[in-house]
Amino acid sequence: MKASKFASFASLAFVIAASTSDASPNSYRVSFTLSQDGHPFATPALVVNPGIPAAIEVAGPNSFRFDVTVENAGEGMVKVGMHLATKRMSTSPVLIAKLGETVAATVGDSGGGQLGVSLIATAADR
Repeated sequence: MKASKFASFASLAFVIAASTSDASPNSYRVSFTLSQDGHPFATPALVVNPGIPAAIEVAGPNSFRFDVTVENAGEGMVKVGMHLATKRMSTSPVLIAKLGETVAATVGDSGGGQLGVSLIATAADR
């Protein structure tokens, strides 16, 4: 009976070790380029934990606020929810990104102004 308990424990340890290597990162590094009317105005980078909101706020003549929440979207993907507000405009895009690849979104029109966000996310804890 002792031998079968050891074999069961060894099997359980193997399963835990195998599943841990496929686990989602505990944190992500996300680098952004923020633009208005086609001109970049900030390039923040954040290290964030999944599901925990983060924010950047800059005061002054070119003030803006940028809120971000990153969630695991499975199979090496992340879902990045954002709210970007400048003095003139605001937008709240949600982008799905493959880790290590750049994605971007631009809202507005060329006559009334545009806000753009591009990002690249990587695992920060590996």
